[in-house]
Amino acid sequence: MVFLQKFRVSGHSMMPTLKPGQEILVSSLPYLFVDPKVGEIIAFKEGNKFIVKRIKKAENGKFLVQGDNKNDSKNFGWIEKKNIIGKVIYP
Repeated sequence: MVFLQKFRVSGHSMMPTLKPGQEILVSSLPYLFVDPKVGEIIAFKEGNKFIVKRIKKAENGKFLVQGDNKNDSKNFGWIEKKNIIGKVIYP
């Protein structure tokens, strides 16, 4: 299991918080013993892509995620914890 991964942001859906080309660190450690919380920025896997979004709502072990740039953010709906890679810890 990988506990720390580096990703490069592509797209504008998390602006102004995260900008295209910016490098981020994602850790799986925060979610080993506790569930993700509303407001946290997470990375998750959908198909063969890694996506970064903010948790807007949590309910029954599922999480509603959305980008900070509401004009340029695809609606993913609810995702399950098993699809979450980890929490964005940097920047």
